[in-house]
Amino acid sequence: MTLGVYHLYRNGEYAYGSLFFDKSNANTEIIFERRFQFPEITHNIHMQWSLDPADADRGSWNGLYPTQNLADAYETTDGKLITDPTSIYNPQDPYANRDKRFYQTLLYHGSYWEGSQLLMHRHLQNPDWSGNCLPNDYRARCGYGLRKMMQEYDGASADLYSGAFAQDNNWPYFRYAEVLLNYAEAQNEALAAPDKSVYDAINEVRDRAGQPGLPEGLSKDEMRIRIHNERRVELCLEEHRFFDLRRWKEAATLRAPIKGMTVEFDGNNNNYKIVTIEERVFNENNYYLPIPHSETEKNPNLRQ
Repeated sequence: MTLGVYHLYRNGEYAYGSLFFDKSNANTEIIFERRFQFPEITHNIHMQWSLDPADADRGSWNGLYPTQNLADAYETTDGKLITDPTSIYNPQDPYANRDKRFYQTLLYHGSYWEGSQLLMHRHLQNPDWSGNCLPNDYRARCGYGLRKMMQEYDGASADLYSGAFAQDNNWPYFRYAEVLLNYAEAQNEALAAPDKSVYDAINEVRDRAGQPGLPEGLSKDEMRIRIHNERRVELCLEEHRFFDLRRWKEAATLRAPIKGMTVEFDGNNNNYKIVTIEERVFNENNYYLPIPHSETEKNPNLRQ
């Protein structure tokens, strides 16, 4: 943090979403990454994760289902969690006035992707008039798709089988935003109450997203909650969440049911309803990874 070498990427109106595609020296946020270069070295997350509307099926697998649990983690633009009764969140207009990272990470009912508007509503009067991306086991299972780190293509001209859907943006393993969040978490745990440096570190990340700074006077426990949520939002899909929850030992979160959003259209209005998609089980032993079989072969005492 004191080197002056790494900085949060702030280029353009959509800096958070763009940082994963800027491979130039201007991107000083990236510390360690896996590099790709078209056409020799590419990856196919677009084919695996991309969300296609039913009326423009381009062969993507829709293999990643962002959940309502994740969507609910994004604050409103007033800097409050949606569980705060004083926030400006409206459950019947749930995608209005949200953290900018929400729009640069998720696809949702009414958003646009590759030239199509994604309509996830179920028409109550005539099922044939339902949306072109109605959630099911193979498409937007929880009512959401993914935008973050996904290259947006012109579906009319892209040819899946010739490699046009291959991406060559680099994959970030370690970036400066994580450094700031790591510091904020460690410093908060080391002190009886968060000091200015904790606020400075987390608020720098929030400022890039256009979110207001955290309120002054938070207790250590209150700050911990906000840091945990900030990591969930900022580092979404960057392979941190699984390990964060286990090291924090937040089994209650891991046991929580997977939620999704259904949108019912009655001919005049949309009715947004959160539903349970899947129940989850997490036992205490799941905090630990199994001992490899090769090690128990070397030392049978490990089986005890």
